[in-house]
Amino acid sequence: MNGSRQVGCRALGLLVGLATLAWAAPAFARDKVTFGTNWKAQAEHGGYYQAVVDGTYERHGLDVTVRQGGPQVNHAQLLAAGKIDFNMGGNLFGQFNYVQSKVPMVTVAAIFQKEPQVLLAHPDAGVRDFPDLARRS
Repeated sequence: MNGSRQVGCRALGLLVGLATLAWAAPAFARDKVTFGTNWKAQAEHGGYYQAVVDGTYERHGLDVTVRQGGPQVNHAQLLAAGKIDFNMGGNLFGQFNYVQSKVPMVTVAAIFQKEPQVLLAHPDAGVRDFPDLARRS
């Protein structure tokens, strides 16, 4: 082969190789994410565990680890320290305190429509309104 023909063949081979790479689907690694729940596994958390099991997260490019909360787990501190990526809070008090204290935390979603906390008193305790609570303490 003469020199110009060799260069032409090499160029054609390079173009074919580049075209093959361009058409090949890229293989991306899934993003690793650790999500901390606000308590031990319970019904409200079911969707997060189900998405791990049925591959929903994987189909969307995520490698999710769900980490249970509990009485000895402070996921807010672990989030601030970078040990987990997302945290399910039990109420909005934490978020309000973060904003007030200028802590760089972001609230992504509110799952419950209403705050799941209540004040209870026995019917015969004489508590009918908030001032009654103050008189009882």
